Amino acid sequence: MAREASTTEMRREFRGVIIKPHDEIPDRLPSASRGTAGRRQRMRHLRQNAPESIVPIPALETPALTGHTARAHPDELLAGVSINPQRRDAIDELHRCADAGAVLVKVLPNAKQFDPANPRYKDYDRALAERKLPFLSHVGYEFSLIGKNQSVGDPNRLRPALDEGVTVIAAHACSYGVLPYKKFLPTRRDLVQRYPRFYAAISALTLPNRMRMLLRLRTYPEVHKRFLFGTDYPLSVFHAVAWGRVALGTLRNIIKTTNHFDRQVEVCRGLTLGFRSIGDLLTPASASPRG
Repeated sequence: MAREASTTEMRREFRGVIIKPHDEIPDRLPSASRGTAGRRQRMRHLRQNAPESIVPIPALETPALTGHTARAHPDELLAGVSINPQRRDAIDELHRCADAGAVLVKVLPNAKQFDPANPRYKDYDRALAERKLPFLSHVGYEFSLIGKNQSVGDPNRLRPALDEGVTVIAAHACSYGVLPYKKFLPTRRDLVQRYPRFYAAISALTLPNRMRMLLRLRTYPEVHKRFLFGTDYPLSVFHAVAWGRVALGTLRNIIKTTNHFDRQVEVCRGLTLGFRSIGDLLTPASASPRG
């Protein structure tokens, strides 16, 4: 019988966990303070909540400050930047950030007020593909920030980027965030079958408004290889979804686990939801020079 990997061993597989861009983190969190003191405060918070072997990738501030923060902590951080494709200099900024070491681009269309499927962003998608930068996009309803157009959280709108050869990561495993929770299940199934570069992050799936999707997805082990670890840190990781579904000893261990990342591992492992490290997809920007 194969030996089950320990949590410590599993941590080593999760190098490259993506943390939200600074402008998408609620003000109540430690990341709200800016400047050198604020960065130090955030680093303390990350070290307290991230497993020793995990390399969090916060896009904590603007792209410039994100790069500065990542370079200041090269053994702990990689830069994930948020670049709105509506910017006049979006493509130049994307290349500049890639040259500076960014490994991923994260967007929240609902709050940024743009449609990822708009043909005007084709060159943006092609630049992402050229630089081999994974494109992590929010999916579903948005509550943390006021969304002007919730329809752009539809994962169908990520198809144009996939058609251009971009590695696309749908946040929250394509859960809608409100009832009906299964709204995007057919879309997720089709995207997995049609596009080998499509992945889904399991971030935030323990939240009350998304946990039913977590319970649904664990019944599809054949697609777990397309699921990537994530927590939606610094949001809470709830253990209620495991009640009555895992052994009492396992539940007790989950409840005692206060570390955000470790608890997400324990909950998902207890519910037999498989996943991979997002680090498996990351290509150092220096290895993808501008053509």
